[in-house]
Order: sequence, then structure tokens, then C-alpha cells
Amino acid sequence: MEMQKGDKKYGIIVKVVVALAVVALGFGIFKKLTKKETPDFVRTQTVNVTHLSYGSIEKEISVTGIVQPVDNSTITAKCSGELLELFVKNGDKVKKGDPICVLNNKKAIDAAKLSYEQSKKTYERYSKLFASGNISKQSFEDYKTSYERAKLEYDTQVEYGTPLANIDGTIDGLELSLNTMVSNGKTICYINSEGSNEVKFGVSERVLKGVNVGDKVLVTKQGVTYEAEVVSVSKQVNTSTGQFDVRAIIKSENSLASGVMVKCTFAYDRKDNISYLNRSIVYYEGEEPFVYAVKDENVIEKKFLKLGIENDENVEVISGIDDNTKIISTWSNDLAEGALVKINKDEPGKKNIVRKNSKQDNKIESSLDEKTVATSSEYKITESNEKERSTISEIVINKDSKSDNEVVDNKMIATDSEAIVKEEKNEKNKFTNDIKTVTDSEINEAKGKLED
Repeated sequence: MEMQKGDKKYGIIVKVVVALAVVALGFGIFKKLTKKETPDFVRTQTVNVTHLSYGSIEKEISVTGIVQPVDNSTITAKCSGELLELFVKNGDKVKKGDPICVLNNKKAIDAAKLSYEQSKKTYERYSKLFASGNISKQSFEDYKTSYERAKLEYDTQVEYGTPLANIDGTIDGLELSLNTMVSNGKTICYINSEGSNEVKFGVSERVLKGVNVGDKVLVTKQGVTYEAEVVSVSKQVNTSTGQFDVRAIIKSENSLASGVMVKCTFAYDRKDNISYLNRSIVYYEGEEPFVYAVKDENVIEKKFLKLGIENDENVEVISGIDDNTKIISTWSNDLAEGALVKINKDEPGKKNIVRKNSKQDNKIESSLDEKTVATSSEYKITESNEKERSTISEIVINKDSKSDNEVVDNKMIATDSEAIVKEEKNEKNKFTNDIKTVTDSEINEAKGKLED
């Protein structure tokens, strides 16, 4: 019986202990689940901070372009005929006026020659009749015109039979062979001019607005970059590409080969004199950009921003922070609003202001913090904040006094009619009549009068 009671008592104790353990465990879980998300900062983080930078941001784009000669020429057949002679081959250098080939247009030449010779005889005969007064001037002019036309046609047919180079350059695109028939208008070859090449590329309407003649373009081929300058921007869309053509001269003696594809990189949007930050220190909460900043209590706070133009490196800050904002520039997993920090390095922002007018007017600035001025009837000298200069208060100079100069309450009489100018410490400077800046020599002169 006693053993049963002991077992029963032992069981109760066990149950109580288990129940207490369950309660304790449940309380611990409840406390953990209901614990606030605000971090329990055991240590203070060390961070670097920076400030707003000022300068310019450019947006760049890279497109594919094709290299071509700055000046090239297409040699075409201006008559039909058999290709009798060929004086050049691809890669040959030619000078303007050099013959390219000979086409057999003998029939056309013979017909033009016959017409020319007949017109010449008729013109010569009627010239004599006109000189003797037997025909009118109008009739003579008609025969003269016919003769000149026949001569031009003959010369033209001879020229057409032997196409000539019209620029200095290199032969390219020649695909004809001897004894083949060449039709009127067929391309015989191309002549690429000597010297610098140009690159031609297309841009969209959005990019076109930011491309101007004189802009710089970086042309890259096989890791080598060349500088080019925009010389032409078409305002008409190229119907075959749907883009606007841009041409840029490549500034290099080692010109790229004509026809090669290259990468063209250039800026198409730019804003000067703006505040900006490096993109790496701008974070996003959803779609809202912000930075981590340090408050006066060395506590982190989020500063949400309004951003503007950006490129791969920097982004414009329109609003949200100012020059005094200490922006955390070092990243850490522990960055959170409300965290305590210690500033290790406080770095200023960059200042690269672009001045719109490079020629500034020359101005003589007074070394005094407050301008020292004089009127035609008085001198007024205000207190300077510079420690190097002695404090000069209100001076009154009597220029027309019958007695010795008197200094009364730091005033001086400055007019010919013994006018007294009273200056109170808290009264603002009042400038009248013709104002001019007092030079150091004039100040010293005033002092000398006082000493006298």
C-alpha cells in the first residue's frame, strides 16, 4: 500500500516537471516568435562615408559600323562594247586621268566623227558667207551651234571608249575580263581614295537627338581602338535599315581596311553640373532607390532618392540628400536602418564643374568681406572680417573745417558743406550717388588724415 502511494507521488512529480518543461519551452518559442525584428546591436560597425559629387554624366552606346574610304569613285561604262584592253587590276594605285580600260565603241565613234566632220565643213563655209554679209547672224549662229554639238558628241564617244580614273586611289571591285561585252551603265571598278578612311553606322531616332557633327567616336577592331570625329548626321531615315546614317572620319595614319566591320562607341546623352553618386552605393527597396546614411547619433538611416540620368558607373541624384548627408560607401551584410556605426573615413565627393563660358570677365574683388565704397560727398568704410586688417569703423572727415580735424564718436565729416554721416552698428550700409570701390591707398590716405 505504501509502495503504491510512493509510486503515485513519484508519478505526480514527474508530470509536474514535464509540464514545467513544456511551459518553459513554449514560452521560449513564443518569445522568439514575437521578438521584434529590430536588430539587437551588440557591436558597432565601422564604415566609410562619402558625399555627393558634382560634374557630368554621359550615356554611351555601341553600334556596328563599316569602314569605307572618305572619298571613293565608281567607274561605270558610258557606252556598250567589247572590253579590248584592261590597264589595271585590283590593288593597283592610279592617279586622276589614268586610263582604266578600252571599250570597243568604234561604230559610235565613227558615226560621231562623220557628223562632226560634216558639221565642221558647213560651219566653215557659212562663216565666210556671214563675214561677207550674205547671211544673217541668226543663220550663222544656228550652223555654229550644230557644229559645236557634233564636236562634243565625237569627243564624248572617244572619251567613253577609254574610261579614266577621276580621283587618286586604289582599284577595287574589278571583276571584268578581256573580250567580254560591257553594257552601258555597268560598273567596271571602284577607286578608293588615299588617306584616312571613315566609318559609317546607323542610329535610332532616340539616339539621333544626341549625335552632332564634331562628336567623338571610338572605333574598335580586334582590340585596337581608333578615334574618329562625326562629320555627317543624316536627318533622313535610311529606308533599307530603318535608321539614320552617321559618318565619322577615322583619325589614324594606319587606316583600317575598307569594308571591315567595327564597333563604334559614342556618347549620345550628357548632363553637366549635376549632383551624382556611384551606382554601387545606391540600393533599391522594390523600385524605390535609397542610400544608407549616417545620422548625427552615428545611427544608420535610409534616405530615399529621386534619380535622373545614369551610365554604367554613376547616377544623377535629383533630390533626397544634400551636401551634408554622410552616405555609407562600404558594403556589409549588417547594414540596416537603426544600426550603430563608427565612421572610419569621411571622403568628400568629386567636384568637376563645367563652366559654360570659358572666357570669364576680369573682375577686381575687394579683399574686405564687406565692400568698401565711397560717394562723391563721403567715404564709408565698413568693418572687415579679415584678421590681417585693422578694424576701421565709422570715420568722419571734415574737409572744410576752420579748426583742426576732430574725431567724434568714430565719425568723420565727408562733405564740403560739413555734413555729418552717422553710422550705427546694426544699420545696414546705404549706398548713394556715384559708388566706387575704395582702394588700399585711399584707406591709408583716410588713416593719415586722422593721424594729422
